Amino acid sequence: ILDEYNAGVKKLFFSKNGLVLTEALMSMFILAAMIIVLGNLINNGTSTMKVSRDYLIAEDLLTEGLEIVKGVRSSNWLIVPSKKQCWMTLDPATNLQDINAIQCPAQQLAFAGNFIPAFENNHWLLKNRGQAALNLTPQTEENNNIQNLYRLFILQNGSFQQYLQGINSNNKSKYYRSIKFLDPTDGNVATFEVKVQWMDGKKVRTLSAKERLYNFL
Repeated sequence: ILDEYNAGVKKLFFSKNGLVLTEALMSMFILAAMIIVLGNLINNGTSTMKVSRDYLIAEDLLTEGLEIVKGVRSSNWLIVPSKKQCWMTLDPATNLQDINAIQCPAQQLAFAGNFIPAFENNHWLLKNRGQAALNLTPQTEENNNIQNLYRLFILQNGSFQQYLQGINSNNKSKYYRSIKFLDPTDGNVATFEVKVQWMDGKKVRTLSAKERLYNFL
């Protein structure tokens, strides 16, 4: 009887050990799975926040570009309200310098082409970048003279600016911006598009907006 009792106790003891080991292995498996899922959630959340931040900055740059073109038009209106044909002079200061001239200089008008906004001598103006349009690709992102015509740089105060003399070329941002007039500016209307591009890994992200301006003079 004693032998049977000891055998029963041993059997019960070893079966419980096996059960505890199985439960421990299952707990470790569940914990590992939870860690993997949690890690993926954190990684995806971080990536989503980064993409959202990039789009928010690009939206601001896009809106700024639209408002700068409107500001150039308004400055021309204020400086030479009597010269209707000068309403889209690239640099409003040109009209100020030649305020008594009968005609505004044709080469200074915003005809079809590609431009960047620039802040010089305390006012905004548009600089002609020729016919080479902004078209960012993974192959042209670095060390491409055409794309660098449109690159934005980061100033010391954290704001963005297109390349101008005096900006440290080492402070490159990931963003590029262009302003393209889609048709020749006549006496009453001008259609333009602002485009912002940047690289997100190997992907090219693009935001753009078109707007039509009217000459109410």
